[in-house]
Amino acid sequence: MRGEYGDRIGRVAAHSPLGFARGGGLSLKSAAIGKDGRKEGSLKRIILAAIAAALTPSGALADEFGLATFYHNPNHGGLIAAHRTLRFGTQVRVHNLDNGRSAVVTIVDRGPFAYGRIIDVSTVAADALGMRQAGVARVRLELVQ
Repeated sequence: MRGEYGDRIGRVAAHSPLGFARGGGLSLKSAAIGKDGRKEGSLKRIILAAIAAALTPSGALADEFGLATFYHNPNHGGLIAAHRTLRFGTQVRVHNLDNGRSAVVTIVDRGPFAYGRIIDVSTVAADALGMRQAGVARVRLELVQ
């Protein structure tokens, strides 16, 4: 069966009780099927998305602003931190907006999972940032290149 653009339309779309081929939600262009039985362009889109994800240096490209807390990780010591999306091993400069101090930490863990928190720093990093007494601080995260 051929659509108005000359594309082949799959049987499911052409004979669907929902009327996809008649404009009920799936366009003729998106229902085009290639010689191998797959939607044309879908494999190309998947490959391009995978390449884009692989070339992205981290989950966050711009500075992040939010709240930081501290935690104790018995498996790692030093200036470390937990972030939800940044790759392990990424170095981040954490700026404490309350007192102007900053420290470079390495992401070694996932978290925090509390609402509004963007990073958990180690107790050593919390001391360096001057936030251990308060427990929570307003911070800005900057990727170190």
